[in-house]
Amino acid sequence: MIKKVIGAMVGTALIGTGLGINQATGLGNDTIGIFYDGIRVLLKVSIENYGTLITIINIVLVALLFIVGRKHIHIGTLIYMLLYGKFAEAGGWIYAQLPLTDSLAGRSVIGFMGCAILYFGIALFIVSDIGVDPVTGLAASIAEKAGWQFKTGRRCIDFTLMAAGILAGGTFGVITLATVVAAGPVIQFFTECLQKLDYVIKKPEISAENGHKLNCKGSTF
Repeated sequence: MIKKVIGAMVGTALIGTGLGINQATGLGNDTIGIFYDGIRVLLKVSIENYGTLITIINIVLVALLFIVGRKHIHIGTLIYMLLYGKFAEAGGWIYAQLPLTDSLAGRSVIGFMGCAILYFGIALFIVSDIGVDPVTGLAASIAEKAGWQFKTGRRCIDFTLMAAGILAGGTFGVITLATVVAAGPVIQFFTECLQKLDYVIKKPEISAENGHKLNCKGSTF
């Protein structure tokens, strides 16, 4: 459990950092990041208070999840709720310290790095397996109540939040398009790598010498 908690905390830190970096590039946000940014623009919240706003939004989302699907709230959900916003602020600070931020090419490279950090953080949070983030919990609850598959509920809530964010003034750009195209496969790749690494750590006796093959199915971080 200690390892799972640490994994969820580090994963959440990376997700927030990646979001903060992407936000600072001005090249767009992931689908959920657009929602956070749109609320920030709508309420005229300064970028310095962006992380606090994200924390407040996540508290509201968890409260809503408690009403419609409290069984999906676990320790990982609370970790995500409390840490995500602060590390989004940290991501913005990191961006300000980096070179090449004055050119489009430089911001594009940094945005690529931000996406990689974000996707790896999501994979790490997934394999920690001690709860889901508030949006995923809401998607699962909607799917259950509507009799849909989870992926249908997830697409529904992602589209709704992204549309609301864009209408509120959130930044839509190349990073948004990259997320729609690449996020799924890249997160799956990182997840499988982390599962395989955990399998190797848990089963050090399995090696090429005894002819066994590694199998990451069913393993958790």
